Amino acid sequence: MADAADAAEAVAVADAVHRALACLTKPNRDVVVLRYFVQLSERQTADVLGVPPGTVKSRLSRALAQLAANDHLLDLSGGTSR
Repeated sequence: MADAADAAEAVAVADAVHRALACLTKPNRDVVVLRYFVQLSERQTADVLGVPPGTVKSRLSRALAQLAANDHLLDLSGGTSR
């Protein structure tokens, strides 16, 4: 039964992350996915996207701030929305 609960939790987490990422703009979502899911460096991410590394840093900063305040992810952590 614990396996079923673990699987259900994994599905809930994946769904929450998917919903939170969907709230980002495409450029910000692209940076988050390439940096954290594909695990590219800032330089590699910049090269893939054809933007300067500073743009990657600023997009990532904005995206992480948005994700930190996202209701879908707050629900997972037991936090409260603003």
